[in-house]
Amino acid sequence: MALDFNTGRFSDYKLSISDSRLDKIQNAVSEKDATHMGIFDKLKDMILGTHKAEALTALYELTHNPKDTLDTSSAISKMKSFTTLKNSLSDTYKANLSARI
Repeated sequence: MALDFNTGRFSDYKLSISDSRLDKIQNAVSEKDATHMGIFDKLKDMILGTHKAEALTALYELTHNPKDTLDTSSAISKMKSFTTLKNSLSDTYKANLSARI
């Protein structure tokens, strides 16, 4: 299921992260690979204020554990990433996103 995000400056513009992009993030071996954006995407993100780069980073941080460990600091980091991601989502998806601790 693709994710639709709020846009910063232009409410008519819809930012969506596709299923294939979500799979790429989940299977990435590094944050750089997971969050890579082409020049056109970077320009759109900057001009439209969509915060796609931040959403991609939050998704990566939620799906990967640093050095295969989960300690207090990484748990707090994941909670911050979750909050960033949830605040970025459009209202349609916010209600569907929840966390369990």
